[in-house]
Amino acid sequence: INAEYMGKSQLDIRAVVLEAADCDVLPVALTCASLALCNAGIEMYDLVTACSACTTAAGDVLLDPTDAELSAAPSGLTLAYMSSLQEITHVVQWGSMAPEELQQVMDICLAGCLQSRAGLERALTPQFQRPQLCD
Repeated sequence: INAEYMGKSQLDIRAVVLEAADCDVLPVALTCASLALCNAGIEMYDLVTACSACTTAAGDVLLDPTDAELSAAPSGLTLAYMSSLQEITHVVQWGSMAPEELQQVMDICLAGCLQSRAGLERALTPQFQRPQLCD
């Protein structure tokens, strides 16, 4: 959010998840909050997209794991990313990972965030291409 235009205002965002369909809700809530701000016309530096990934006992990496996969995973992380600015805005890691493994999981999450970003742009573009009516 571009705080320069907000003055001394405070913006609180709360997400109430009524039902989670066997997934990690944090990346969904982060992405939805970014979309809500954009939809409300709040000036932002960039859209934030988020993904989660976890490792398996076999050493594989799963993007957007289910609850069952998360509970069986030895480690994982959630990452939020602003792709236009190429900035990571949020990382939550749990479990133990070697530096190379952490880099691999982060790279997979970044790729997932970029894919999500493309879908968000397709969804938002028609809204901002509508003609504006002036009085």
